[in-house]
Amino acid sequence: MICAAKKEILHNVNGRFPPGQLIAIMGPSGAGKSTLLDVLSGYRIRGVGGAVYVNGITRNLNEFRKLSCYITQDDRLQPLLTVEESMHIAADLKLPSDVPQTEKEKIVSSLNILIMGY
Repeated sequence: MICAAKKEILHNVNGRFPPGQLIAIMGPSGAGKSTLLDVLSGYRIRGVGGAVYVNGITRNLNEFRKLSCYITQDDRLQPLLTVEESMHIAADLKLPSDVPQTEKEKIVSSLNILIMGY
């Protein structure tokens, strides 16, 4: 649960994100999409109550951050980069150093194809 000025923004939210699937979180502006992702990723922890579970187990935030990558809507580090450029940087930072650059480029390219198909 997230409360902003005593207004509950998220309450009893459940979801399933199967591996290897592209998931769309849709809704009008202000519906809480970014807030939901901020909470799931651990980007927002203040003012949050409740628990986040990964595969039925309470999420260990440090371990979860090693396994996931969240590129925020308002990337404050590189605001002038395109989405693709941000994905390349994320791939370089999150994928193991022994993954060849060509493989990282294939992964980003695959994500771009998935995004364009939706």
